[in-house]
Amino acid sequence: MFIKKTHLKLLAEKPDTFGRIPPEIVSPDRIEELREIPKLAVADITGRYSWSALMRNLAAARPNAVLPSIVYTGTEYGNWGMLDKQVRVLKKKIEKELNMYVTAPVVLGAPRFWNALNGAASRNGHKRFGSINACCGCMLYACAVLVPLCKTVQADMVVSDRGLPAGRCSGVDPGLVMKYCGVLLSSFGISLKDTLHNTVPAPDARPVEQIMYCVLEQNGDNAMLDTKKAADYFELFAIPAVAKIIGRKLAGDDVDYEKIVAETYTAL
Repeated sequence: MFIKKTHLKLLAEKPDTFGRIPPEIVSPDRIEELREIPKLAVADITGRYSWSALMRNLAAARPNAVLPSIVYTGTEYGNWGMLDKQVRVLKKKIEKELNMYVTAPVVLGAPRFWNALNGAASRNGHKRFGSINACCGCMLYACAVLVPLCKTVQADMVVSDRGLPAGRCSGVDPGLVMKYCGVLLSSFGISLKDTLHNTVPAPDARPVEQIMYCVLEQNGDNAMLDTKKAADYFELFAIPAVAKIIGRKLAGDDVDYEKIVAETYTAL
């Protein structure tokens, strides 16, 4: 299996691995090997969106190697075993068509972090930002979780398959959300390679066979349709809260996700 039994155990139990990379996920020797790669890209693999988006972004970024990452939230469900098959097929596709080496994947996440960010927004944020789609915070969360990984392996770019098709997240402008994901990553010296939303989608921009689902996916009541309020949500609340959490994680501090999110919202 490309996704090892250790990975499947992590996906089943979903512990908090944000900010630290347990040796059973990435051994110290493997970290050193990854650091030796001069242009390494961390690829965010969801099992829900379009491979063509990922392939086009990789083709534009031209890294020497790709480190697939699977970020869990606690809201997803599906056939994790089939995800292993997808990632193996994707590895062959990238190596054959783009001539880029693809490493074994890394699995990580912090469901309490996800819940603090999105739970606070859903409970209180509507008073300030209107109806808030959890997909906005979810995409930002996924990028945030990758920051300590990027710092650990000395990768300065993230490439994602998120954003297509937009219909999976009702009411979300994927270009707007990915813009703010890029803002967050850039503040930590990491670039988000996302050319898709600046171009006309390719005719082959079809989603892969969806094998992973989200319990909130069919909830159309949480749509955020107002662009100005969406921008305020990211600029005034989500990015400041998430950046503070990342900063403390990178410093090795214990982090109370709920407290930081609540304090950021109260300060508005």
